[in-house]
Amino acid sequence: MECVMCQSRLDVHESLMRENGESVLQSFKNVSNADSQKGTCNVFSMLCNPDAPIDVSLCKDCTTSSLDEMKRQLAEVDAELINYDKALQDLSLKSSATQWNDVDATAAQLQRLTMEEATLLEELRTLEEQEAKIKKENRELDLTLSTGEKESDDLYRIFRNNHRMFLQCSEECQSYQLRRNLMEESLEMLKSMSTLDIAFCISIHENYGTINGLRLGRLPHEIVEWTEINAAFGQVALLMQILSERVGIIFTDYEIVPRGNNSAIRRLSGTKTVEYPLHGSGGWKPFGQSQLDHAIVGLLQCLIQIEAKLRERHNAVSPVLMYRMKGEQIIDNESPYRVKMQFNSEERWTKAMKLLLLNLKRAIAISVKLPEH
Repeated sequence: MECVMCQSRLDVHESLMRENGESVLQSFKNVSNADSQKGTCNVFSMLCNPDAPIDVSLCKDCTTSSLDEMKRQLAEVDAELINYDKALQDLSLKSSATQWNDVDATAAQLQRLTMEEATLLEELRTLEEQEAKIKKENRELDLTLSTGEKESDDLYRIFRNNHRMFLQCSEECQSYQLRRNLMEESLEMLKSMSTLDIAFCISIHENYGTINGLRLGRLPHEIVEWTEINAAFGQVALLMQILSERVGIIFTDYEIVPRGNNSAIRRLSGTKTVEYPLHGSGGWKPFGQSQLDHAIVGLLQCLIQIEAKLRERHNAVSPVLMYRMKGEQIIDNESPYRVKMQFNSEERWTKAMKLLLLNLKRAIAISVKLPEH
């Protein structure tokens, strides 16, 4: 058998053997074998076991050292026990000394805490009421906010529609303003223009006076057809009729009948009326065409009456036309030119027709500046 601590061999005295010594030796062997196999046996626990202290096999030296260690631990436990008893006594004395002194303070503190509890409960109830009131106000504000947001959305839609309409109206106004400016410019341009001057374009083409491109006259080296001359007389008759209406005059002793290249001049003498054709035909005759000559003279007398009316409306004493007219003559630089073909050359008659047209052009320029009659 071996020692459970140092593993040295032990000799067992016969006096320690039981009657069935075999069982004791067997228990020693079992303990030794178990301790040797596990290596975790608590020697002190086995020694303190009151059931079978002899079951622990120890040598003398191990037994002595074990007893010394157990004594040392026992002394430490006794010292700790003394300290614990002292501390317990101190606590008991302090508790008994302060127990009666703290009763009044504890009661006062309890009363104060009770009052604070009541105050806090009252504040709690007040806060709960305020919370409920605030929650109610919040619900009302949420409802108002939702209503306000809906109204805001509606107003924004209305504003957006109005803004779109405003932009459209602004664009239309700008368009109308531009159109108005254009119309005003066009109106000013039209006011500055003479419709008579446009409708009856009188100009000089080489040796001829023309009206709307129609030559009024003829020369020996350049024959102008009577159809062109008659059409030019028709334009002159129409122009003089319009000028008479413009200046507000009723011709005396004469009446113009504009009918294109078949126009005529009527001579009014009392109840008798004679119509002279303002158109000719055939070649150039030395004695002229008496009917056409009377018509041209009547045309010149009508222009003389128009000039007199223009002088009256302008309060002018001197002639207002470019060339002076008298009887059947038009005077240029003191040189008279007869408007009749009878006993007249083609060149001088053509010059007289050119001066007649230039006087008509001047009469147009003066008449457009007059106010409406």
